[in-house]
Amino acid sequence: MPALAYCVEAAAAPPPGCAFAGDSSLPSPVLFSGGPPETTIFTSPAATPISENPSWSPSLSSSLYKIDGWGAPYFSVNGTGNMTVRPYGTATLPHQEIDLLKIVKKASDPISSGGLGLQLPLIVRFPDVLKNRLESLQSAFDCA
Repeated sequence: MPALAYCVEAAAAPPPGCAFAGDSSLPSPVLFSGGPPETTIFTSPAATPISENPSWSPSLSSSLYKIDGWGAPYFSVNGTGNMTVRPYGTATLPHQEIDLLKIVKKASDPISSGGLGLQLPLIVRFPDVLKNRLESLQSAFDCA
């Protein structure tokens, strides 16, 4: 089995038809009903993490953002509340899940502290996800 792979690039400009946060061409944000509690989850560095907050959970977060609707089986929320990528879909083993927060942190941390020193926004590509989707598509054609 090949090593897990991901590619990170600094995004210089949005692709045609896309925009970045803060772009005036984007519509105003709309608040979701049934969203997180009105109280701020992190009030100080010593505040309770999301995973220990009794009124919020990773499964509630997954439900709110409808991850199963657009990302299953390749994207999910892990036990700490971070978005994860499963490069091989349902065949991905637990130790193969990729935590997106760790990728962004490593890419955006300064080079002097062991990061890549890239500026946000980033483009993160997962060739294993694409490969798995192509194999799945090819399999569907073979069966047909």
